[in-house]
Amino acid sequence: MFDIKVFIDTDADVRIIRRILRDVRERGRTLDSVVNQYLTTVKLMHEQFVEPSKKNADIIIPEGGYNVVALEMLNERIHSLLKTQKTPIGVNKRYKDRETRLRLHLKFKFL
Repeated sequence: MFDIKVFIDTDADVRIIRRILRDVRERGRTLDSVVNQYLTTVKLMHEQFVEPSKKNADIIIPEGGYNVVALEMLNERIHSLLKTQKTPIGVNKRYKDRETRLRLHLKFKFL
């Protein structure tokens, strides 16, 4: 198997807007409750745990999922690794399907 540690870096204003839209539309929360949770919990946890993990990343992709060039490069690297990796004897079909799903997810999810 292989590991690629990827950090998708997105501006704080984009993160909060996405959270507000999702929580209000999909979870039926009020704007006040979303903002309060963000300021008292989410922002602090991001600064304490998520942001420091950036230093452990092999690849940092700025601009979130909108950085098409970086995502294409990452997609190509993973595709290359999957193509050259040998599947161990006795591995079931589900494992191969998971690899296929990963490839498709990376190729089409962000683009």
